Amino acid sequence: MRSNTLLVVFLFLFSNLSSQVITENSKILPGQPPGLYYLPKDSSLGLIKLNLSQVVGNQADGSISYGTGYSQKVFEKSLNGGKSKVQIVDSKPTFVLILDKNEKKDVNNWYFSMAKDPSEFIIIQLREKKGKRVFDTGKDNHKGGWGTSKHGIENKVKEAFEFSSTANNVFQIIFKQTLDVGEYCFIFSGTIPSEFNNDKVFDFGIAQSQ
Repeated sequence: MRSNTLLVVFLFLFSNLSSQVITENSKILPGQPPGLYYLPKDSSLGLIKLNLSQVVGNQADGSISYGTGYSQKVFEKSLNGGKSKVQIVDSKPTFVLILDKNEKKDVNNWYFSMAKDPSEFIIIQLREKKGKRVFDTGKDNHKGGWGTSKHGIENKVKEAFEFSSTANNVFQIIFKQTLDVGEYCFIFSGTIPSEFNNDKVFDFGIAQSQ
């Protein structure tokens, strides 16, 4: 708990400094391994790596209205804990994606050898539920003998972002609008290697300024 608090304070202290753009991988990111990182306003502070968090299940939260014969099941996945370990006091943060096509694939880094750029990730806002962070992955609606199903993450929870290439296999990610206070994550949406599962996300939180 103490380390998480220190991280929030650390990010807050530098939240009002002028932003610097990454221009040369050799100067700003010497030997930096592939990953997703938060870039503080003062880039001389270094990059803060986002955690890779396990996503649990695909549980159905069912509800039914007996008066109309209508029923709905909402399928959701969850992350343990109500908050990410990385809390950012900046409503329009900048992130950095570093790729390496030659990196040996393992369960925690295959994302960065498969992706071609940030367009193969989506960023969504999570909602809190019973001490966990959850997001919907589909809905089943039924009335009488008829039914419809929708699968996938709805656009309304996706955050629009732009990106630019600042060096070879290095990308800077910025948001089109400010983010509300809350919990978020990056989800890989590209091609998944047959030997791995896409069951982890890169999470972060936007904290309230003090």
